[in-house]
Amino acid sequence: MAAGLAATAAAGVPGAHYWGAVGIAGANALGITLSAVLLLRGAHRQAVPVDTGRLGEGLLRLATAGAWATGAGWLCQLAIGPAVLAVAVAGLVVVGVFLLFIACAAKAPRSRPVRLRLPEDPHARRHRAAPPAAEAAPVEAAPVGGDVPLDHGHR
Repeated sequence: MAAGLAATAAAGVPGAHYWGAVGIAGANALGITLSAVLLLRGAHRQAVPVDTGRLGEGLLRLATAGAWATGAGWLCQLAIGPAVLAVAVAGLVVVGVFLLFIACAAKAPRSRPVRLRLPEDPHARRHRAAPPAAEAAPVEAAPVGGDVPLDHGHR
């Protein structure tokens, strides 16, 4: 997270100087992206099972809703003259369009699963499930009223 913050600060100063608010937004996007990549890279080492197809589909639906909401807000800004009124109307329109697209995306049918083959990390730990009861090693019952053999596993 500190690396992302440092990247935002380092890119934000010249970005703000040359491009103003757009430069600040670009620097913010750079810092967030760097933080996300580093966090995902660290999570990859833990070998957490993630359904990448389902995750990607959900992110694509959110990104699509955000893109349409952004476009609607931009059109409001062009159509309305006074800045205060444009910000108020565009804010309401953006929230409305985003919620509308999220509601439609929730009702949309799921697409066919896409299998992504990611390169394997040689340092990732493999997690194995416990074997089924039929494959498990037989457990010997201790004799009733007798001693438990302690040297059974040391042969």
